[in-house]
Amino acid sequence: MLTLNFLLVHSIDTKEVRMRPVTEAHDYQVKLKSASKFLSKGNRVKLSMSFNGRELRFKDQGKELMLKFIEDLGPAARVDGPLNFKTSIYTVMLAPAK
Repeated sequence: MLTLNFLLVHSIDTKEVRMRPVTEAHDYQVKLKSASKFLSKGNRVKLSMSFNGRELRFKDQGKELMLKFIEDLGPAARVDGPLNFKTSIYTVMLAPAK
């Protein structure tokens, strides 16, 4: 007999929050609020920051902004892997804290 246990399993989706190094304060707060909403629903969040052209000279400032974003999420998130930089995009995976 077929059991229906697969219906009871909660699937975990991965949502992405994209940023740029020139993200303004209000946009930053909106992205922070949406990321915390995703995490509170039990979804993972992929935080990515892309750089275009001359912005690559300011990778360090972009990295600091991403670390500040993670810090501002506070106890709602835990980092689920290292901060990666590949071809002008920083990425990091965040998971909901249990």
